[in-house]
Amino acid sequence: MKAKQNLKKVQYYFPEIILILSFIVIQTSHFNIDFWNDEIYTLKHFTFSSLSKTLTDYHVPNNHIAFNLINNIYLKILHIDSLYTLMDHPYILRIIPLIYSSITVLYSYKITKILTNKNTAIIATITLLTLIPYFNFSLQIRGYGISTLCLILLFYHNLRYHIDEKKINLILNIFFSFTAFITIPSNIYYLIGINLSLVINFFLKKYTLLKSLKSINIRVFFSSPEFNLIIATSLGIVLGLLFYLPILKDVFMNEYVIPGKPFSLFHLWYYIKNLAQGYISGKWILIPLTLLSIIITWKNLLSKKNTILSITTILFTPILITFVRGDDAPLRVFVVSMPFYSIFLAIIIYSFIEKYSYKKLYSILSIYAIIGYSLLTFNFEYNRIKINTADNISKGKRSQNLYEQYYSFHYTPLKDSKLLSELYPNYSNAPIIRIGCEPHGISIYLEKFNIPMYNENKYDSLISHHDSLIVITNNLNLFTDSTKLNSVKLNKTASYHNLFLIYKIP
Repeated sequence: MKAKQNLKKVQYYFPEIILILSFIVIQTSHFNIDFWNDEIYTLKHFTFSSLSKTLTDYHVPNNHIAFNLINNIYLKILHIDSLYTLMDHPYILRIIPLIYSSITVLYSYKITKILTNKNTAIIATITLLTLIPYFNFSLQIRGYGISTLCLILLFYHNLRYHIDEKKINLILNIFFSFTAFITIPSNIYYLIGINLSLVINFFLKKYTLLKSLKSINIRVFFSSPEFNLIIATSLGIVLGLLFYLPILKDVFMNEYVIPGKPFSLFHLWYYIKNLAQGYISGKWILIPLTLLSIIITWKNLLSKKNTILSITTILFTPILITFVRGDDAPLRVFVVSMPFYSIFLAIIIYSFIEKYSYKKLYSILSIYAIIGYSLLTFNFEYNRIKINTADNISKGKRSQNLYEQYYSFHYTPLKDSKLLSELYPNYSNAPIIRIGCEPHGISIYLEKFNIPMYNENKYDSLISHHDSLIVITNNLNLFTDSTKLNSVKLNKTASYHNLFLIYKIP
């Protein structure tokens, strides 16, 4: 009897077991990758520093303060005080964003289950796990993972407050609003979106009451849970502004946040196009399914209009703000929207499944089909991006957007630097130069091995004064057509950091 009950439990939770295994496989594939340019700069200037510098140095927007503060304290506890030491074992620090990611996925599941049901929660979770932008950014040593976590926890505690009206949820709202804001200032766009969604939710919920009163009684709004939550979120923002006071000019008046041309359709299309690619992540079949669900099950979706419109507001408010202000915001600031999109999509898709699954078995099979399809498309996109990255290396190109990033594949500066350190004694008279690669990438790895690098990056002028040079370049075919130079590739496999020994043809 007990064995039968255990079997039923396994059957009931089997989709969740698949989700957990999928999370482990997907996330750990980048768990120990080498640090790239922005990560190294962040670690060097804001993590391996004094706590006061982490809190007050904002000479560039790389300082995602709350994120770097936690990392700073964590590494001090572990007695790791050198970037060079950490370079040997990146996973030691990447475990922190892995924790953020796991909690984000868990609470995305919990939120969807509260709003709808278990099956919709499963769809939302597998969607989130297989979104390429979420995969790309979740384990980076940057503040996007903790920002996503703070916003999803803020949304969760707003939801809990609507259910039980416990003050602890308001306190946590303030905390997560504050933390999100002091991690990345642009998160304020999503905080505004969350507040607007609360206003919309109030009027949708109270519409009948207000209509019956024949006029809007503002006191009804002031006594509502939505008003309390808006005040809490706003208080978190105010506390963030007070925190930023000593560095206010650096944070809000730097070259990266100066508004550009407002109402630019070109910019609007740029954001929509790139976000659409990230939201789809190769799951093209889900587009007609989503449209079909909206058309056919719109009456059922109307019963969830509060949730759908609230999430839509959160998703689109930041885009509209950048459109109105004319911001030239980097695409990565929108990566925090991925859990909200996953919940939104899952609600719409499951509405169709629910309507046309006449038997429970059909519903279960549909869920497994979506899980399987999502994992297959993720694997396909993963390998396609890997091939594209190799192709970019052959052409000396590099991609860095929501979808493709040059440091995701074929990026092994530690391995390449180790090889160069072994070969360097044989070529110690050959200057080492960098062509095309970032200034805070391979050069810092070479410093670890005490290998000097020339500031010069023009090999044609240097070779006239030396018998040979070692060139580090992201262009695999840089010397393919050269008629004046011989080149020998020192690292045999294609890499973002290709090592070439070059010398003049006699």
